[in-house]
Amino acid sequence: MRGKELWNFMFAALLGVSMVTSSAAEQGPADTIKSLYAQAYGIGGNSGKSGIDEKLAPRFLDGALVKLYNQALKDGRLDADFFVQGQDFAITKPIEIDKVEIHGEKAKVSATLTQSFGSNPSDVKHFVFLLVKTKSGWRIDEAFCGGDSLTNWWKR
Repeated sequence: MRGKELWNFMFAALLGVSMVTSSAAEQGPADTIKSLYAQAYGIGGNSGKSGIDEKLAPRFLDGALVKLYNQALKDGRLDADFFVQGQDFAITKPIEIDKVEIHGEKAKVSATLTQSFGSNPSDVKHFVFLLVKTKSGWRIDEAFCGGDSLTNWWKR
């Protein structure tokens, strides 16, 4: 390769790396919610997952919620899991994202979670997640389900 050809090749290569790095780092708020459920809960009653824990919390929750989660864990107030609305879970399919609204550094994600429990083969819960964009990506700042909020759930 000669001067201009080498320059064009290097520019294209750098542009490609830049685009891949950018797209991986630029995941949206819906991706955060999908990743939370995939990594913490999985699919099925025997997914091998046990829900959100102290290792996963910082990856999905904003700083204030991480502190509240850790305090609730320390105080023994985590008998049930807000993100599945109970102690046990048997998620039948990936969480469905119904609507995403982004306003600058804040976002609102509406989602539907479907589980199956013995005599109730289709237990559906509707969630609203409020997220903030941090230097590490989108993090959950608050969540609501069935008239209750995540912060209230963890303060009980």
